[in-house]
Amino acid sequence: MTGPITRHRGIESLKAAARWPGADRNTTVILATRLAAARADAEGYRYFSGLAGAQPGEALPLALAGFFQARLDRAEDPGRAHRIRAAFGCGHSVRLAPCDPNP
Repeated sequence: MTGPITRHRGIESLKAAARWPGADRNTTVILATRLAAARADAEGYRYFSGLAGAQPGEALPLALAGFFQARLDRAEDPGRAHRIRAAFGCGHSVRLAPCDPNP
């Protein structure tokens, strides 16, 4: 055997650890950052969508599936974010008004 068994052993290990019941959230977030850094958006979307289905009470896998879905959409259609902002009447950037400390 001359090649590695998996493409990214570290990512594969994190995937296995994130599937464990009661897995630490840091493990899940580190996995997401590694997948994002590797530009493995489709793989991240598939993994976290499946994890969200397996753990319906957990918000983090669902949020990360949405994160990777947004990255996929942006990669497939770069103008989509601009059209969404335009549809909601936003300019090129959204600025938050300062909070009033005495409401």
